[in-house]
Amino acid sequence: MRQDKMTMTDYDIQNRLSQIEHFLLEFKEMVNWDKVKKYLEPLDPQRTKVAGRDSYDPVKMFRVMLLQGWYDLSDPEMEFYLRTNLLFMNFCDFSITESTPDHSTISRWRDRLTKSGLYKTVFEGIMGEFHEMGLEVKKGKMVDATLITSQARPRKKVYIETEPTGDEAQSEESTPTFEATDVTVEESVDQDAHWMKKGNQSTYGYKGHVLTDSNGIVENIIVTPANVHDTVMFPDLIFNTALEEGDIIHADKGYHSEANKELLRNNNLVDKIMHKRKRNEAEDDANKQRNKAISQHRYVIERTFGSLKRSYGWSRSRYLGLEKTTCYLYMRCLAYNIKRAMKILSLSPA
Repeated sequence: MRQDKMTMTDYDIQNRLSQIEHFLLEFKEMVNWDKVKKYLEPLDPQRTKVAGRDSYDPVKMFRVMLLQGWYDLSDPEMEFYLRTNLLFMNFCDFSITESTPDHSTISRWRDRLTKSGLYKTVFEGIMGEFHEMGLEVKKGKMVDATLITSQARPRKKVYIETEPTGDEAQSEESTPTFEATDVTVEESVDQDAHWMKKGNQSTYGYKGHVLTDSNGIVENIIVTPANVHDTVMFPDLIFNTALEEGDIIHADKGYHSEANKELLRNNNLVDKIMHKRKRNEAEDDANKQRNKAISQHRYVIERTFGSLKRSYGWSRSRYLGLEKTTCYLYMRCLAYNIKRAMKILSLSPA
């Protein structure tokens, strides 16, 4: 908050908050918000035709999005806390005498952020700052995917594609095949979502394809309808992540294909994809031992997915459509990354 805009009450609140320890206060001082403002410049109301109730500073509104990620708040809940919670007001730089955005304003601003795609730029920028602070870029990388239920209730008769578990024998074809299950439901309003059956559970929604480092920091996310197979998105995850020669790529059997293994070799990346035996091929001891060694690293990304689903809303999207769901999952991932990075840095030697 600009010093010349602060009231005596604002100074008093700031003084009181300075006497407590809280990650919001710490994070607020860690980040170069001028850089964030530059990233979000196209959304600045002074540079656009947006006016009236929506003419809030984009950095303040981006902080609102982060608060929703950390505390899993709906827009009406966020509106309430921005008016009543002094810590939240301080984090977002709202003066005690200043109007705060209502739920419809928050929703409209999120729509503008979603359409701009700038959340990806800020994601990369903030994580880059953490690396400058000393967050180590780990060589070990984990690739996996998880299902996210759609906000919509499915409502029509469909064929649910069954995702291979990875334990089935592999055919000579590199493209995975699916089984179909006939299920009767009513028609859905989320046209981008699809069905996927994994094991005995059917999910209507989306799939988050994720690459993390060995600390569990998310480095890349690609969101697709749920019926897109994991291995299809593997090249995009690799090519759209800033990887270095010698990085070690861990993945389960679902990603095993000659095309994916060749992709890693051609880019000087270490192949740690679990072996999937071909049809009528016996599993030899060497591959069993290799798979066992690789599986010991799987807990990293499984722990990340567990945290995202339990605390950051990755179990179910709050919004309809692929575009809005992608922004939602990115922002929740950034919120997770920030807390994870702060914890890692606090444990690092000075």
